[in-house]
Amino acid sequence: MESLSGLVPAQGLNLKMMSTGRWFALGQPAFSTTVSIKSRHLHGRRREHQIQARMIQIRNSLVRWFISSLLVLQVSFLALAADSDGDEVTIAKVREFVGRQQVQTIWRVTLRKLKQQPEWNALETEIPLSAREANAIAQREVAKAFPLVKKWSIQVIRLHNLKQVPGSTNGFSNPKIWYYQITVEPELRSDLESIEKEEGNHRLTQVILLDGTIVTPEVIKPKP
Repeated sequence: MESLSGLVPAQGLNLKMMSTGRWFALGQPAFSTTVSIKSRHLHGRRREHQIQARMIQIRNSLVRWFISSLLVLQVSFLALAADSDGDEVTIAKVREFVGRQQVQTIWRVTLRKLKQQPEWNALETEIPLSAREANAIAQREVAKAFPLVKKWSIQVIRLHNLKQVPGSTNGFSNPKIWYYQITVEPELRSDLESIEKEEGNHRLTQVILLDGTIVTPEVIKPKP
């Protein structure tokens, strides 16, 4: 029988002896097939892990983008809300002639301030700021503007709610929010005539919210 030595490496081969007495190799080494299968399996696992890692990266990127978008939207909404609360609502107007000039006095309040006001239902609770308290505030404020006038009297006192706000462009309306509009006059006629001539009656009118806040007016005079 012919020796295998020097012909083929016997390790791992499937061999068969032919009738001639020679050995015949039936195929490739058995270990080669096993290694090839394992290699393909490992390659597939590695590819699967790469795809999973990529999907995780994409998911994390989407989550970060979504969170960032929400934060941007939140900041934008807060900015818009802040701007909205800073809007002013005209709650009262007075027009009059001072000499030959028409003067307009406007009282404006920010939405933020109005939303902070105590609400009052006249049928259920006592008013947060009484008429006596509001009159005292009005007289004190006018007296500071005209210190030479010694005596004052109440001429007009009105109580308005904000069910319909004149001149409001943002649709603000709340019938449970109220304010006083009080006009005081000097008791002496001479003092009143002097103020009307030099300043105008608008200086004698005070707008007071129910938390005691005095609304500072804006006086608009015609351009010269």
